[in-house]
Amino acid sequence: MAAVSDAPALAPLSPDPPGDRESTADSERIRRLMARFIGGGYVAYFAVTAPEILSQAGYVALWWTPVALITTYLPGWLLIPAGYFSDLRTIARLAALCGAGYAISVGLWFVAWSGVHVPGDRATFLVLFPGLASLALVLTRWPLLSIGHLAIAASTVMVANDRGRSQHFESAIAPEIVWAIAFSGVFVGAAIMAVRTGDLLDQSRAYAYTLAAQAAAEQARGIERERYDWLVHDRVLAIMRAARRSGVDERLSAKARQALAEFETETEAPDRPTSLSVSELFALLRTAAAVVDDTVPVTTRNSCTGPAPELPAAAGHALGEATGEALRNSRNHAGREATIGVLVDIGESSVAVTIADNGRGFDPALVPQQRIGIAVSIHRRMQRAGGAAEILSAPGAGTQVRLQWPK
Repeated sequence: MAAVSDAPALAPLSPDPPGDRESTADSERIRRLMARFIGGGYVAYFAVTAPEILSQAGYVALWWTPVALITTYLPGWLLIPAGYFSDLRTIARLAALCGAGYAISVGLWFVAWSGVHVPGDRATFLVLFPGLASLALVLTRWPLLSIGHLAIAASTVMVANDRGRSQHFESAIAPEIVWAIAFSGVFVGAAIMAVRTGDLLDQSRAYAYTLAAQAAAEQARGIERERYDWLVHDRVLAIMRAARRSGVDERLSAKARQALAEFETETEAPDRPTSLSVSELFALLRTAAAVVDDTVPVTTRNSCTGPAPELPAAAGHALGEATGEALRNSRNHAGREATIGVLVDIGESSVAVTIADNGRGFDPALVPQQRIGIAVSIHRRMQRAGGAAEILSAPGAGTQVRLQWPK
């Protein structure tokens, strides 16, 4: 069989994919949104405190103001691009730097203060946002640390503010500390609950996927039981009844050997074809692709020097169903502008199907094992048919799903 057309262009893959893939997990979406929100808060507070930063610079050592600007604001500003482009580990590190940077700046203020009182109600601009740094800590692996950070940071900055401001603004320090903790604590508590809710949703989804995978496995076992029931009823019992009536002869021995062979190879029921030709497989793959998107090209490449091989019907249907699942994943996740193609390689005794797109891509190592589309509908389906599946992808480098029979 001659090649129908050239192979579709396959997306190049990066050997070292950078960063994590963009996940649809609820917890990740919440953390990314919060990172951008907190980063915006740092930008807004800088705009508000800029005049005070300049006016208060003369009351502290010259080195403190630039150090405080870097340690306090820079990690918060970086949260904005990180919320769009970085992985969760980077976001967590920046969030931890926000909390640590604010604490360092407050602590160094006591060292840098000149002892001269600021003629106003605020001796340091840091007193305006103690809760923002604590809010950032919600994005780390230990979100409850934000509560302790808020209590310590708010108390310390209020003491610093009380020491450095003019004596005309004397007030009870304890109520100010309680008010600062209570006011910011509302937002910190809400953020903790939001992150916790996302984690619970992910856990619930993973549990549902596990149950679905178990149900799929049970369904597969049911199909196997039905297949063996057919073999037992129409082969074993029939041969035993014939042997009881007429005794054992060569024909019954041949039928018994055939039944044993069918048990070993798990032959399908006689009302379904036991094998597929290459042309039938190609038609099956075209149909599977057309169900998802009839614009996806399906091309073939034949390297056979002799007659094209036939393959078991179970393997052919597994290739078709896995191809359909891979195409659905590409159409749903690759992006609207992505180009998708299917290439069928016909070898002397093997068949390989490659589904490729040049879309967004992802990191396969980060896909949970219980995800049905990949684990059950592609990998396990091909394994049960005696084949194998391989997924090659990287963020921004497209995706290739390679189905091979036999393994």
